[in-house]
Amino acid sequence: GPSTTSNCSAVKVKVETIDLNNPLKPALVIFGAQGSGKSTQSSIIAKQFDLTIFESGEQLRALAASNEADEPSSKDLRSKLARGDLIDDQTIQIIWQRFLLTQPKDKGIVLDGFPRNIHQCEELERVARKRQWQIIGVYLKIPDSIAKSRLLARHRMDDTPQIIEERLALFHRRTEPVLKWLEVNGQLLLIDGQPSAEQVSSDVLARLEKLIAGVRGE
Repeated sequence: GPSTTSNCSAVKVKVETIDLNNPLKPALVIFGAQGSGKSTQSSIIAKQFDLTIFESGEQLRALAASNEADEPSSKDLRSKLARGDLIDDQTIQIIWQRFLLTQPKDKGIVLDGFPRNIHQCEELERVARKRQWQIIGVYLKIPDSIAKSRLLARHRMDDTPQIIEERLALFHRRTEPVLKWLEVNGQLLLIDGQPSAEQVSSDVLARLEKLIAGVRGE
């Protein structure tokens, strides 16, 4: 892959490559542990600001279903999704590239479940430079105790207390470096995800309204 030096120089020229006649478009990265209402808020945000949405879980399920049902790779992907395991970067890159082919180049985007590590952050930044996207992170923050009680209330077979704790621990391990990356390379909004979905939505939209108007030059 590219050397560290070329990565640094690419970051340095980022501002110079922005076309001032072509306003930036928002690329909103939505974070939240299971039980935070992340998917609900992603849909509301996409609708409110007329953005397309990349939902990695949905795209992965579609990829698993589109392949031959008895292919080992499809079975492996389906079992990983069922267990909530980490999906390798190569598979994520496949669904990301497929999605970009259908994504209108004149629209901004909402990202749900991507990026999940620094390598994927760098891939997002590469595409953001090409497509004039301004990256903004939105973190729906809830205490683990609230996440556990919400997930247990769903009464799903795989939502046992032990599995929930493991998923939350994995979420924090995965997310911390990405949140730090966003603070340095973009913007990060911290949103209290504890109130009702309606209250959270109202807070998110109010805070994004100003940011997105600024990004679009309105």
